[in-house]
Amino acid sequence: GKFDENILKYLCRYFSAGIDEMISVWKAAHGFKLDVKDYEERILAQTVFTEEIYPEVYDVFYSYYEEGTNKKLIQAFLKMTAYKYLVKDLDIPDEIFEYFYREVRTQENMPCLIAVLKHLSQKETLTDDEKIFADYNINVLYDKDIVFPFFKDFYGKFSLPIHIVDEHYVEYKANPEYEVKIHYMVSSGEDSTEYITETMQDVYEGIRVKSFILFQDEHLEYYITESRPEGEVTTEKSSIFFDETMD
Repeated sequence: GKFDENILKYLCRYFSAGIDEMISVWKAAHGFKLDVKDYEERILAQTVFTEEIYPEVYDVFYSYYEEGTNKKLIQAFLKMTAYKYLVKDLDIPDEIFEYFYREVRTQENMPCLIAVLKHLSQKETLTDDEKIFADYNINVLYDKDIVFPFFKDFYGKFSLPIHIVDEHYVEYKANPEYEVKIHYMVSSGEDSTEYITETMQDVYEGIRVKSFILFQDEHLEYYITESRPEGEVTTEKSSIFFDETMD
């Protein structure tokens, strides 16, 4: 039968359950064009608290964003989503990057900034505004010694700092509390060397990056170890070879 609007208002105010059930109630109330801003705020707050992101929660966010009064909650939701995209490889809707873009053009927000840059790096062509934005912010991050491998994907779209173009980057993601070391050797021809061990730099929230400059006919071989409470984890060996035919 037809839902009574007063019942829906009651549910939207007092319904206490998991986020998926809360979203179901929100959909029903939204369909009746009820004022559900308080309930949307509650859904987003619980999402940030539990860090559980259901696909439908983005629709709740879009609805709340335009008229929502809790700007700190909006910023927290965007930061969490950007973090999960960068560190946990969360698949997020393209529309969310527009909100990241709006956020970083008005205030400092490092995870959203990095997420926007990574998203832009995957586009074949950029608008003039996007080029200016990416060019400026990559140089700012580079000056702070914050460099990600995807920066190289902007090659040919605008001028990059020369060292970014010349270097090869190895990336590894781990809990920021864990120690991560890279063991590598660079050889040329028949020459062989012993492995060198270095702690990988934590560039952002557990994303570790190590850069290398390789010359003609040099061969890089490496593996990574991660120290966890339950013991050490070792990756398989990887190798990179550079010659003059490579782009």
